Amino acid sequence: MAFHTRKQFADAAGKKAASVTMAVKRRQIIMSGDFIDDTIDKNKKLLERWQKQEAAKIAKPVIVDVPDVVIEEPKLKAPKGIREPKEEPKPKAPKGIKAPKLTSIHGLDEIKKQAEIDLKIAQIERTNLQNKKLRGDSIPTEMVKSTVSILGHSFQSSYKNGAEAFILEFCHRLKVSAKIEAEMKGKLIDLINKSHGNAITEAKKSIESIVDQNAVKNLEEDE
Repeated sequence: MAFHTRKQFADAAGKKAASVTMAVKRRQIIMSGDFIDDTIDKNKKLLERWQKQEAAKIAKPVIVDVPDVVIEEPKLKAPKGIREPKEEPKPKAPKGIKAPKLTSIHGLDEIKKQAEIDLKIAQIERTNLQNKKLRGDSIPTEMVKSTVSILGHSFQSSYKNGAEAFILEFCHRLKVSAKIEAEMKGKLIDLINKSHGNAITEAKKSIESIVDQNAVKNLEEDE
């Protein structure tokens, strides 16, 4: 059994606290006193549905089409009274001598050379990108943060279930009253929730620090 406050339940589902309050009013969430028990089937299904919705938002990349902008250079006109210079006539070959013509073979050679150059440039860019990924220069920060958050919630749930089993066995052996048992459960859950929140915050700070250091290193390499 895992108990949450309304804010903790909203954080776990990736929703705002107002959404949880509205769900309680609509009886989509069953309260256990001041807490929400996520092992209750109705609460569990709503939590899983909300988490799937948030995961789907993260998984779908937003693609924005940017139209190509073509800027035409203005044509300069000669001032009045000044005639534009005429193009010089192309020199003609003397009589009896034919000017050399480019054959189709010459044109194919030029195209082939340009294609080879473009291929080499593409291979170099792909190699550089692969090297950056191997060194950790290319970091999908948003995906990493999302993964850390999901793992954190998973650990939190496991800790709560294990701690609850320990409390139940401990109180049973000491024959503690149900009131004291409930108080101990509440204190332990608060402690786990605070520890979980601190751990997630520290993990995100570490990721941001890594990204900042990586950006500085890439800037120094580019210079």
